[in-house]
Amino acid sequence: MNQLTQQVKEDVLRELQRSVHSDLFNTWCKNLDFITTDNNLIRTPVPNKFYQEYFERELRTSIQDAFLKVLGRRLDVIFEISEHQPERTESQQLVTDAVLETPREATSSSVLLNENYTFENFVVGPSNRMAYAGAIAVSESPAKKYNPLFIHGAVGLGKTHLLQAICNSIIKRNSNTKVIYLSCENFINDYVYAIQKGAVGNFRKRYRNADVLLIDDIHFLSNVREASHEEFFHTFNALHTARKQIILSSDSSPNDIPKLEERLVSRFGWGLSARIDPPDYETRIAIIKRRLELIKREFPDDVISYIAANVQDNIRHIEGTITNIVAMASLSNVKIDMELAGSILKSIGNVKQARITIPTIIQVVTKYYNIKPDELRACSLKEIGAHFGGKDHSTVIYSIGKIENMLSKNSNI
Repeated sequence: MNQLTQQVKEDVLRELQRSVHSDLFNTWCKNLDFITTDNNLIRTPVPNKFYQEYFERELRTSIQDAFLKVLGRRLDVIFEISEHQPERTESQQLVTDAVLETPREATSSSVLLNENYTFENFVVGPSNRMAYAGAIAVSESPAKKYNPLFIHGAVGLGKTHLLQAICNSIIKRNSNTKVIYLSCENFINDYVYAIQKGAVGNFRKRYRNADVLLIDDIHFLSNVREASHEEFFHTFNALHTARKQIILSSDSSPNDIPKLEERLVSRFGWGLSARIDPPDYETRIAIIKRRLELIKREFPDDVISYIAANVQDNIRHIEGTITNIVAMASLSNVKIDMELAGSILKSIGNVKQARITIPTIIQVVTKYYNIKPDELRACSLKEIGAHFGGKDHSTVIYSIGKIENMLSKNSNI
């Protein structure tokens, strides 16, 4: 595995910043370095054993998740004590215990958002149109149309992008709006921390005074105790009664989240529930082109089509594939072409053996020759033969039989 580029390291830290508490990131993660080895292993230098044990216990999974989002594959991470790592200063060693001693207003100055996660950069297609429309509606008129807005779908399809686009849009309209955006896991961690510190009152003041509350991965509630369900239930009620906007995302629809209390399932259905499905081929093409615009890169059309045809499951893997191709081209000083794209996709396990069907053939041929599907279907065997050097219909029948025989012996033709 090649050395990571500075851009990849920065992207990983940015993903990590979005996934962990801001105080946790600023205290422990901001100055992390990542060093690759030859066996898909990431080494992270730390100054002493205390840090090594803390990172292993508290941050290893979050860092692996960040690499998965950036590169499209999960890498193993180890923390190595390095004598070249300077000890942190006294102020850095004081891990804050006052996270919840005063309620923090989540205005534009304190919400950690990806500036590229905007509605303008979100590629709309048949698979996400309703979720996109719902997000636009609540960003323009919070708590007046769909409350709550519940967006659900598999990992890597754009739920986080839409939630952060809502944040960016609302804050742009009014920077004084109290917007709180965080993961469900961080909400629960804040609640547990508040209990430990005797600061539950401040916890409630913070969350129940928000104008807009956005919680990513609300399905995490299924992994926690009933006390956390109870706290979120009352937070939800307080905000909804006060006509404040609530926006939630999940891997599953409300009815499919295991162990979720019925009263929460019911409340999640009060507003709009919108599902995001995997993007179709045309939408994947548009996503790739939009991503290339953002990073100011150009790929040949055949490479774009190749990525879209092979990376089908989610947008994160598409972005990770692009990052890998750009990094390899830069580090190896080679041009971006089909050979490079093919080797990258094979190395990260994203090459799929496409199943060629008649509709696929019709779509490709008609698009290439700029004709209508009916024109292709209307040809008789005699007309097809005439187009290929004046052959008669028996030659066409023989050719069809020959191809069928070849396919029966080798399905990869």
